[in-house]
Amino acid sequence: MLRLILFVLVVFIQNSICDEAEHNLYLGTDPLTIQSPNYPEYAPENYSAKWRVYTELKANILIKCDISLMQSDGCKDAYLIVYNGETPQKYCGKHSNVKIISKSNQISLKLQAGGSKGKFQCRLIQDKDEEVTLRVGNPPVRIAFIKFQSNWKKSWKFVTDRSNSRVSFLCNNFVMGLEQGGMECGNERMVLETDRGLEMYCGSLENITVASGSLRLSLKTGVQPFGSINCIVQAVTGESLLQYRNIDSEEVDSREMIAGQSGALRETTCNCGTANKGLKKVVNKEQAEQNEYPWIAALLVNGEHACAGSIITEYHVLTAAQCTSDVHEKNVQVAVGSNNNKALIARALGQVINVRTIVAHQFDAKHYHRNDIAVLLLRKKIEFNKSVMPICLPNSPVDLTNQYVTVTGWDLNVKGKHPEILKKKKLRVIDINSCSFVYSNIFNTNNPEKLCTFSKDTAFCKGDLGAPLIWLDPETGKYTQVGIVSYSNLCNGKVPTLSTNVNYYYKWIQQAIEDTKSDLKTCSKI
Repeated sequence: MLRLILFVLVVFIQNSICDEAEHNLYLGTDPLTIQSPNYPEYAPENYSAKWRVYTELKANILIKCDISLMQSDGCKDAYLIVYNGETPQKYCGKHSNVKIISKSNQISLKLQAGGSKGKFQCRLIQDKDEEVTLRVGNPPVRIAFIKFQSNWKKSWKFVTDRSNSRVSFLCNNFVMGLEQGGMECGNERMVLETDRGLEMYCGSLENITVASGSLRLSLKTGVQPFGSINCIVQAVTGESLLQYRNIDSEEVDSREMIAGQSGALRETTCNCGTANKGLKKVVNKEQAEQNEYPWIAALLVNGEHACAGSIITEYHVLTAAQCTSDVHEKNVQVAVGSNNNKALIARALGQVINVRTIVAHQFDAKHYHRNDIAVLLLRKKIEFNKSVMPICLPNSPVDLTNQYVTVTGWDLNVKGKHPEILKKKKLRVIDINSCSFVYSNIFNTNNPEKLCTFSKDTAFCKGDLGAPLIWLDPETGKYTQVGIVSYSNLCNGKVPTLSTNVNYYYKWIQQAIEDTKSDLKTCSKI
């Protein structure tokens, strides 16, 4: 009787182990682990089970598994099958870090442990597109990788915030996996899902330009990934895939605060940045009024106009370092108090003063004029009056993206010869990310030393170098110099103009003044 009971009990246990267990699981934002019983110990012999895992509709499932099962021909005796919604993948033997991505929001696993020792463990995570809404006028989103991770996948879905805008996708560097040439892309590829359908990229490409109503971007790498990419994505409203080119220059009301006008919220450390303006409305492409910008200075080399600059103290003028390259102090003069850059006229209308010392930063012309800033110490004191005064300097960072600034110079779009009378122009500051992309990503966008401006019908030429970019500070009602004209692509108005960011070099400017005439200070907002 006892033997009969033991026999029935053993048969019952064996049958319960052989019966295939089924599990239906939901994968949320937290990872999920599926493993054989007793893991990391071996599963019971002949153990069999199924798992069906699903997640939210717009997501996929990424699964990573470590497998140790008996090896056999065709994996007949023991196996783990993973069905990703396309093709079942069957595993036996030993495998580490097997990675599979589902084709939908579901994935299935089936284990047959067989008659020998076997075990497995899989970790599942939600693989969801990162959804990004691109807003017109905002800086672009940068998608850049210097080095890829192995067996990695990432997806984004980009939409815009306006019905009349498109998604612009641009790459100026793309190297990923195998070279193209009749071969299909391997494990390393970029896939774009656009209005035209699916587009797959791999190999080495100089430029990729895509525009679509919406865009889904997927990157996938293999075991030993190779390459790097640099791309930007932004919302555009015109023909150009760079939004800053689509914005037309606007008329700007220049009835700013004039000399003696009150109502400012904050004071400055000294009298600075007050323009001599009438109450009329001024638009682009106009000649500056006499002494309208009383801080403007013309640099004369051997009596001829060379560059522009700005007054920052009674003895100091701020300009671009390239204006002082290969120039001796004794050959340089500064003309102030006149809109005319001819030495004789400037002397009659204003003041022409010799330069004593040139303090130039470590100018680097090979890297788009890095450190293009210099301070000139004059031999004689500048006599301040309503027509001659310093410009205010920014002692803290100012975000001017998409705001207008004013540039004054003697060579705005004039080729062949310099005009004698000062001209002015309103320019729009563009975001540093777009600017850096155009110039092959040479800038530190987190703490930029450059300020980028653009206007469809204005480019800077040689005579504008060193000219001040000024911004009307609404808190003081006075002009502040935010930039020094530094670089333009041979008067080419199709690319942004680079100016030295004055605030980035604010401490350097103060040190240059301290080293040359320590009793003087620049003017700034209190």
